[in-house]
Amino acid sequence: MPKLGLQAGTINNSYLKVVSNPLITWNFQKGTTTNSSGSATTSFVPTSNASIITGTIMTANNSSLGNSTDPNFTWNRTYSPDYATFSEVNVAGRYISFQTTVATGKTVVVTQFTGLFAEKNSSGPLQLALYLSPDNSNFTQIGSNVTPTTSVRVETGPIFSSNFSKSPLVLTAGTWYWRIYAWNNANPASTSARLGFHNNNLNDDDFSIIGYSI
Repeated sequence: MPKLGLQAGTINNSYLKVVSNPLITWNFQKGTTTNSSGSATTSFVPTSNASIITGTIMTANNSSLGNSTDPNFTWNRTYSPDYATFSEVNVAGRYISFQTTVATGKTVVVTQFTGLFAEKNSSGPLQLALYLSPDNSNFTQIGSNVTPTTSVRVETGPIFSSNFSKSPLVLTAGTWYWRIYAWNNANPASTSARLGFHNNNLNDDDFSIIGYSI
């Protein structure tokens, strides 16, 4: 089973001097000028150096399709009914998921996330969190909760990885399971509460894991 390193000192401090580069990048797939329908087939698709790490498309579990214009230029989901707490949304099994697989004989040291720009509509979730597991069963939160806003993109990647400069995330060889949870809608009664992740100004880097392999 792969092992998760989240504590300072899990790697030699000298490794922190190694130059970090994008190891895997997810790119918005809806096109260059149109909005997303919110379906899984228009999600974020990864590219990477397969000799180090590979990944899967982002998909949504137990949530409704999104909307083509709300929020604009996003892969979005409809988060109704509302779940007021993380415990409730976790039990309901509503999350966005993806996987990464570190190649045999490799260890990946993650120093930063970039991108993953989130935006909600006026009724959408007020809490967003990233979780990671080595076995798709026991999940650990990565970083702190993020509060999405309306009409303004919040770059969640650097927030989730804000502690990595002191305590990098270490991923050993094997498959890792990621989940993004959203809950606590601004309007709990709404049937059209939505949150989406942006096409980053039409660039090819919408979400990246930055680091190096050892």
